[in-house]
Amino acid sequence: MEETAKSFAEELREQAIEDAQIDVQAKNIVFMVKRNNISIDEAMSNLSIDPSLEKDIRFLAEKELQKGD
Repeated sequence: MEETAKSFAEELREQAIEDAQIDVQAKNIVFMVKRNNISIDEAMSNLSIDPSLEKDIRFLAEKELQKGD
């Protein structure tokens, strides 16, 4: 039982870290798009984006950019 709780806590911690990485990268992309007047694709290619997080980062960046319109 204790081992399961530790595993669950580790999974939650890892997910929180991943969520923070997605949020920070999306904000970086939005900043680059606005500042340099470039596309999301260009901004993503300029950053070292983890391919497994690309879809989530793009979604958040697009959502944030739509708010600004």
